[in-house]
Amino acid sequence: MHTQRADLDCLNRLVLRSDYLRVQNGGSKWISPTVIMVQMPRETTDAKVRYGLTVTKRTAKRAVDRNRIKRRLRAASAEALQGMAGLDIVIMARLPVLNCTYPALVKDIKWCLKRLNQPQPA
Repeated sequence: MHTQRADLDCLNRLVLRSDYLRVQNGGSKWISPTVIMVQMPRETTDAKVRYGLTVTKRTAKRAVDRNRIKRRLRAASAEALQGMAGLDIVIMARLPVLNCTYPALVKDIKWCLKRLNQPQPA
């Protein structure tokens, strides 16, 4: 992994279930082969991005695999979300995230962010 502990300081975590549900129900979603990303603009203009990770038993049965996926997603999202502000983001893992390379995972997250931040046609 290329992410240091100091890189995680620019991000805050979504902690409350109500925040997860607010983003998932009201945000815009994009699906890639490794992750599903939902983002929503924040009400406050805080300088930090808040993010949350979701890895279910459907994605990986063993807790060891789920924890490995969470560590990989945490590091990749810290690298991909550098310099962003004013967003709440929920990243949901898909099965291929366990076996894909780290640069491919970062590329997928950046690709989802790029697609979500483009103006959508009416």
